[in-house]
Amino acid sequence: MNYFNYERELIVAIMMGGATPNALEVLGKIEPEMIQSGNIRLMYSAAKDLHSKGIEFSPIEVSEKTNILLSDIMELCKTSAGSPANVKSYAKRVRQGFYLRKAESELTLVLQDIKSCNDESMIGDIAEKVEGAIKNLVVETDDKKPVIAYDLAENYMQILEDRFAGGEHDRRLKFGIESIDEKTGGVNPTDLIVLGGCPGMGKTELMATLSNAASDEAGGSLLFSLEMSQDELIERSIAIESGLPLGDLRNPRGMGDFEFAKVQQSIGIVMKKKFHVLDQGGLKINEIFAKAVDHKSRHPETNLICVDYAGLVNTSEYQDQVRALGEVGKKLKELAKKIQTPVILLAQVVSKNVEQRADKRPMASDLKGSSELQDAADWIIYPYRDVVYNKESPAKDVAEINFAKARHGTQGAIYMNWKNGHFTECDQEYAYSLCSQRNDKPTKGF
Repeated sequence: MNYFNYERELIVAIMMGGATPNALEVLGKIEPEMIQSGNIRLMYSAAKDLHSKGIEFSPIEVSEKTNILLSDIMELCKTSAGSPANVKSYAKRVRQGFYLRKAESELTLVLQDIKSCNDESMIGDIAEKVEGAIKNLVVETDDKKPVIAYDLAENYMQILEDRFAGGEHDRRLKFGIESIDEKTGGVNPTDLIVLGGCPGMGKTELMATLSNAASDEAGGSLLFSLEMSQDELIERSIAIESGLPLGDLRNPRGMGDFEFAKVQQSIGIVMKKKFHVLDQGGLKINEIFAKAVDHKSRHPETNLICVDYAGLVNTSEYQDQVRALGEVGKKLKELAKKIQTPVILLAQVVSKNVEQRADKRPMASDLKGSSELQDAADWIIYPYRDVVYNKESPAKDVAEINFAKARHGTQGAIYMNWKNGHFTECDQEYAYSLCSQRNDKPTKGF
């Protein structure tokens, strides 16, 4: 097999395809020394270095980085059959070629030892070298290997000990919101959290609250905003920190000295947080996937991904909307597993289904458009404010946070105050007593 051809197809596919999820995975897996051809190794090394610095690795950038003529690189691209869609297949063959060459070199040395063997005491050493050469003959595969229960249980013992001790190796994300953290026990790095609700319930505010709570000087979230601008989102974050209504920040002339000082203090707090915002509309789910993978590689401290919201993800390639939303859910679940970072997806519910029921709290099956999205989610969370339907509600200042699906916990509700348009901590028993005065009593879940 001519592995040089695969090296050529690989570099062409990477340069022509750009920063796709598969290309980024390959750049992290293939090292330059695995490539035999000098010029191709040089181009690949340049592409890898450019990516690490946040620079595109198209033929133009690679040419400037390597001093290889752009016309030569373009001729290579023209005569190659390399396709970005097959970049992982090319990478697999390149790795095979590398390990075969390595094994050939090691076995050549072993053969020399065999020919010069004149003492039976050398046989044991020769046998070890042969075993080592064969063991290193790795054929790359995309399949995961089965893991024996003993190893899994041994690893889990360490996880359990870390959780008990509150150690840094407990990678579950806790938001610092006591009621939510107690309910979830912290969300797993691979969790997909679908956050939905009817209009006016505060689902966007809850997403911003969780994003804000997860962000500090050490780490933070990446928020894909397909609707609101970055200025609107940072304004919301500052409002959350200050506790002031959004309207005050939008009409600051009415603020007094005390309120203005709180805003200035909150700006200082937000400036130290390591969360990022991308307010680009019309993104396809594969583009969100690729950008999130790339961001995580540059900012490994990223601890949460937020997508606002499912209905605005560009799914024009799908004719069936149900399948489209299902693919969004499955791809974001795959993203969480790949970069070991939980993902929050905002989604709508079918309001008419909710409005027709006496109990206006949404159920997991009310997610708009897709049972597949429901299946992909580890958590489905619905904020509910009774005052939206009942202006005289005894719980008008209370918001229920309903866990309609809890793959790693229990269903039920916790409670938060609703003040100035923000979610804040509250006494759970007292809030439950207020909500229990209604005719449609909530389920006690805390």
